[in-house]
Amino acid sequence: MSKTEHSSDQGGDRDGGPHAPRRSLKMYLRFAAMILTGMVVMYWTMFAGSWEWGHIRWSESRLFMALTMGGAMGLVMVAWMLNMYRNPKANVAVVLVSAVLLGGWHRPGPQPGDRGRQRLHASHDPAPLAGHHEVRAGRYRGHQGL
Repeated sequence: MSKTEHSSDQGGDRDGGPHAPRRSLKMYLRFAAMILTGMVVMYWTMFAGSWEWGHIRWSESRLFMALTMGGAMGLVMVAWMLNMYRNPKANVAVVLVSAVLLGGWHRPGPQPGDRGRQRLHASHDPAPLAGHHEVRAGRYRGHQGL
């Protein structure tokens, strides 16, 4: 294989030439496709522990986890492949998008003064519900200490 064939297989823009920007764009689009494919695979992999087909349904939490992992994967991959991806502006864009994916999707839990959101969170937790039903039935004795 000649030197020019090898460099075009890598898709790099080291040798310059008239087609270097197009190869560079193609490399970054391929990088984005790798990250997107990884996020889709990660989303569906999270259903691996499901025992019934009925448990496999849309999950916003799993989507947020897949996006977060995609951001981490983008940062790790661009860091390991900086010698292949030599466009500084595109690298900064990859890092910024990855950072947004990594940290921009986290929703805070209920705050101390947010009673409505606290009730929403508590409605999914069986322990407070059990305590609530015990209070209503008159069987709740409070915290007994250790």
